[in-house]
Amino acid sequence: MNTEVNKLLDVDKDARRIVDEAQQYYDNTMEEIEAEKKKMLADFVEQEKRRVEELKRFEDAKVLSDTGKIKQQYAALTEELIKSFEESHAKWEDELFKKCVGR
Repeated sequence: MNTEVNKLLDVDKDARRIVDEAQQYYDNTMEEIEAEKKKMLADFVEQEKRRVEELKRFEDAKVLSDTGKIKQQYAALTEELIKSFEESHAKWEDELFKKCVGR
């Protein structure tokens, strides 16, 4: 009977060892998963930062290009207005004078 009890105790000890090993394996696996999750998140954040910077550079270049085009259009319109004024201001003055004086 004593041998059967010892066998049962040995089986219980082996079962506890197996459960402890399984628990340790589970804990290690969960720690590895958490570490991998943090690494993936950090990689994702870094990748998105690079993507945002790339978009910012692209948009800044587009803004500079569009601003340059607008400045050229503004300069052309200003030049046309000055030319029109220089060509017609005497005529406009005469017309205003005639309308004001009534002749």
